[in-house]
Amino acid sequence: MGTSLNELKTGREKLEIINQVLARINSISEAIDNTRLDEVVGLKQACESLKNECLKFKNDIVDKNDDILSKYDDINKKYSNISEKYNNVNAKFDYIKEAYEDFSLNKQEIQNIKDFLENNTEEFENLKKDIQKYEEIKFNLDNYINEIKQNKDFVKEYFDLNTKIKDEILSELNHALEIVDSLHLNVDELKEIKPELISIKKEVKDLANEAKLVVSKASEIIKNKINTIFFENQRLNQEMIDSVKKLEEIKFDIGVKYKEIASAYELLLESKQNIEDLREVIALYKEFENDITSYSQIIKDFKSKIENLERDLKSQSESIYSSLNDKQNEILKKLNEVKNEALVKFDELTAKCEGYKIHFEQSYDRFNQRALIANEDLGRLAEVAKKELGNDKLIYETELKVLAEETIKQMEEMLKGLSDERNEVTEVFETQKKEFTTLVDTSKVMIDNLNHIFNANYQAKKNEFSIIFNEKLHSLNENKQDFLNELVSAKENGLNKINETKEQGLNELETKKGECIDEIDNQARIYDISGVKANVEYLLSLLNEKDDGKDDGIKDEIANIEQGIKDKEQELEEIKKQIEEALNNNDELKQKNEELKEIKNQIYEALSQEPPADTSEIEERKEELENQIAELEKEIAGELINKKEEIEKELEEANQNLEDKNNELEQNEKDKKLITQKVLDITIKTLEALIDIKVSLNGDEEINGNKTFANPILVKVDPTNDNHLTNKIYVDTALNTKANLNGDNIFNGANTFNQALTSRADPTNDNHLTRKWYVDYGGGIKNLGTTGSINLDLRQAQHFILTANAGTSIGIANFGGVGKSGTITINNCQNVVAFNAPFKFRIAQSGFSGTETFAYFCIASNNVRLVRT
Repeated sequence: MGTSLNELKTGREKLEIINQVLARINSISEAIDNTRLDEVVGLKQACESLKNECLKFKNDIVDKNDDILSKYDDINKKYSNISEKYNNVNAKFDYIKEAYEDFSLNKQEIQNIKDFLENNTEEFENLKKDIQKYEEIKFNLDNYINEIKQNKDFVKEYFDLNTKIKDEILSELNHALEIVDSLHLNVDELKEIKPELISIKKEVKDLANEAKLVVSKASEIIKNKINTIFFENQRLNQEMIDSVKKLEEIKFDIGVKYKEIASAYELLLESKQNIEDLREVIALYKEFENDITSYSQIIKDFKSKIENLERDLKSQSESIYSSLNDKQNEILKKLNEVKNEALVKFDELTAKCEGYKIHFEQSYDRFNQRALIANEDLGRLAEVAKKELGNDKLIYETELKVLAEETIKQMEEMLKGLSDERNEVTEVFETQKKEFTTLVDTSKVMIDNLNHIFNANYQAKKNEFSIIFNEKLHSLNENKQDFLNELVSAKENGLNKINETKEQGLNELETKKGECIDEIDNQARIYDISGVKANVEYLLSLLNEKDDGKDDGIKDEIANIEQGIKDKEQELEEIKKQIEEALNNNDELKQKNEELKEIKNQIYEALSQEPPADTSEIEERKEELENQIAELEKEIAGELINKKEEIEKELEEANQNLEDKNNELEQNEKDKKLITQKVLDITIKTLEALIDIKVSLNGDEEINGNKTFANPILVKVDPTNDNHLTNKIYVDTALNTKANLNGDNIFNGANTFNQALTSRADPTNDNHLTRKWYVDYGGGIKNLGTTGSINLDLRQAQHFILTANAGTSIGIANFGGVGKSGTITINNCQNVVAFNAPFKFRIAQSGFSGTETFAYFCIASNNVRLVRT
């Protein structure tokens, strides 16, 4: 192919080269055409399928819309039928109302008749007096008058019954109007539902027919009875008028009057028969009243059915609303998917068009390169091929452009149609949403009103409680002040009695002391010094023996008490082990403890979030579980726990008894030392007196050699030189002067104190002198009282006591320093749910009950070792 046309030797080779070029051009054009056509056809098919799916979806939406419109038309028809039925019922009730108005008119006429009879009572009485003159006349006008009164009562009962029936019918009319109003209020909801109305159509129709029949029967009965009563009232009225005229004529002619009275009697019998008819009418009206009550019951049942229908309509509307929301979401989702697919297809189409364009340009460039290599004779052919290729390129580009525009146009039409349908659906949804928001707003307003009412009531009750509480508190303060005054007076009386007894005891001691001293002086005069010394030593020995015997008894009691405490502690440990075994062997308790542990972990996780989550529900569940665990523990080991508490009480009593005995023993030691010191003082004074008697040296005396003095030498004069003998008073005074130091003093070297040093204040710095009590208790025992969850400040004391509420957790606010140790005693320890960090608890944090004591030791601020004792 690198050769030119000039280098060819034959025309055959030229034709072969031309044929090869044309074949190459055809193969390239065919390849381009096939590739582009396949892709364009595939894209077109995809677009058509997408269009078909969109049209199908559109048709489905149109069908749904038609179905909804048909349901709406059916509901309108049903509503119109119900309105017609309601109009018919109103017409029937209007007819009944007119009938009652006719009854009212008849009532007025009968009232006139009654008034006429009452006005002519005197005439009838006169007629009675005239008739009594004749023995032949056996007619009793009193019976006649009683019958008239009975007729009056019957008429009154009749009209009362009419009034009652009228009121009931009016109430039923009002009830029907309320039903119609409720139907008007619910017409919008009735328009949204069809199947339920179809299901009750037959029932409503039957009820309407029954009501129509009842009303028609009642109207016929009322018409007939009204006509009969009207005619009977007219006839009775006329007959009464005739009878009155006849009775007036009786005054002039007794015979004629007798005949007229007989006719009047017959007329009265007929009126009695008419009254019987009236009674029958009343009975019929009572039956009509029963029919009305049954009809009211039917209406009430219909109202209940309407209410059930309203609830069903609400539930159906809610379900339809939710289904429409779901359908809207599905439609929007499908629209987005279709849109995305169309955009992807369009992007792929444009990418392929660009690829084809690039491929064509590359092919065209290669063809130009090969055409330049060809001979000048092929120039014309190359130009022709170039024109054809250019035309093909233009044709393909125009076709692709038209196809792309048609596709885009169809997609826009589809999207527009879908958007219109979506707008219609969204409008429906917006109306439903607005109705729902109005309902929500009204409910919120009602809830706010209820909250306001509740807050007002709560504030009133709170104010009332605060007033009652202040009154009770004031009364308590008054009682407290009275009690304090009584306590102060009792305290003063007790102190006075103690002082009196103390003074008596001191006086008795002084008298005894004087007697003892006198006796010792007498004995000292009789015996010599060695005898006195022997007697004193003998007395001291007897005193020591007596005290030692008493002390030995107390020590034996202390030993017995300590042994009893050890036995009780061993028994308590055994009971605790039994309780732990019983609790550990119970599967239900293990399950509840595991559940409680999970809940605690949930609470810890919720509180460790940022921000902390609400744990009120979990806390309530935790409290329920803790109460259940406590009850279950009582059921499982109730007897053991009671026995454990009894032993703990006995241990407390034994410890208190032990402490009392130790105090008694210590007091005996102090008393023995005091008595011994007093006896020694008395003995020393006695010996000094005897020495004064036995030894009396005058002037300056020099004693050579070693001299032993059995008793102390008495020096009455204070020393003035360093080699002078010193008496005890001088030495004590000098020592006290040195010892009673004020301000800041420093002792150098080794200083020995024969008595224990006394410190009245607790140390505040590290180099301060410390008392035994402070060393034993480290600042004492701090009782925190009843508390819930708490963080302890270990600097406040060494030993802590508290009573735990339900759900108590214990932590550390300040660990107090490395090496700090002490105890924590907790009452109601079953309420403790956790020892928070930095506590390091070596055993499971469960099974606590009653009073528990825990020992702590501070290793570091983040590590406080805790041991259950």
